[in-house]
Amino acid sequence: METTGRIRFLIAVMLLCNLSLSGTTYRSNSIGMRFEQLAPQASLESGYILVVEENPVSSSVEQSLYHDGQLVEKTMITSSLPPAQRKTIVNTTYDIEGREIERIRQVFEGLQPINLTRTSEYGTWMTMYTYENGKLIAQRNIKPDNQEQLFVYYRDSRDGSLVGVRVSQPNGPESIRYYSIVEGTGIYAEGDETDFAISKIISDGILVRETWAAGDAVQSAQVDYDASGNLIVDNNTPDGLVRSTYGKAGVLLDEKWMSGPSSGMEITYAYDTQGILEVSRKSMPKPNQRIIEDRFVHGILVSTTEWDEGVLVRTVEYPPKGGTVVTLYDKGKPYADVTYAPDGKRVLSLTYREGL
Repeated sequence: METTGRIRFLIAVMLLCNLSLSGTTYRSNSIGMRFEQLAPQASLESGYILVVEENPVSSSVEQSLYHDGQLVEKTMITSSLPPAQRKTIVNTTYDIEGREIERIRQVFEGLQPINLTRTSEYGTWMTMYTYENGKLIAQRNIKPDNQEQLFVYYRDSRDGSLVGVRVSQPNGPESIRYYSIVEGTGIYAEGDETDFAISKIISDGILVRETWAAGDAVQSAQVDYDASGNLIVDNNTPDGLVRSTYGKAGVLLDEKWMSGPSSGMEITYAYDTQGILEVSRKSMPKPNQRIIEDRFVHGILVSTTEWDEGVLVRTVEYPPKGGTVVTLYDKGKPYADVTYAPDGKRVLSLTYREGL
């Protein structure tokens, strides 16, 4: 009797294995897109075939993707009964031997993810989400080694917009990122508790950056306006104080080094009516008093002129086809022309002027 029972059981299993899958069958591709509905008894042995089975009783849908008869992916979607809006999606992928490669389980409340679990041979990763008034305020990640990472999102109480992010680990580093709009000034900060940088958009796209290291200001900025309404930004850098002046249109008009090794150096800028740079002029103080003037046409550098102690010493022309032509001066008079290749290294010609 025992032998007969085993035989009947094996026959039943074989019959079940030979039955065609129920549900709706589609011709598909490797990512499970539905192309063409097939007959219910269609063969699974050719190409990609997607079989969809719905169970109204359990409010679930099972999607099985086959490739040449081999199950490669299965997705189970289970929805809660109204009025709840929770949906659970479990996606499993398989290798050619039918072994599970990865399983991803996601839970949604409406359209918002509540948690996600991803499991493979390398371990399990978990992510949990927390919301307030429909806005994400926290995200907790847990890695296979049980290391945690917490993201806290700060939001503007007026409209819920994101104004900051804090990233922390229980036994690891902590970083801070802030974004905010304060009285029309955009602020962005990034770093940790002691080392961080703050960037501020003052007006007309003008960016000011401040940097701290070990809790001390490495580079800081002060903002003010002059009598003409131009914006004055004082930047304290490791090389000294640099004062920048911006016009009402937001263009940089002047930079002056107020202290440090370059103290006294100044660069002025001039623009055309469209705000395109035409001239920049760098003045370096004594004992090596020098002026370097660059001229631009349609924003392209075309010439450079240099003076030492008010005497012309060098001019450089930049032809449209590339290369440079350098003219050297002695006591303000030209005495030689040197033409360089576009690479700036090879000398193509050297011509001495007569009369010197």
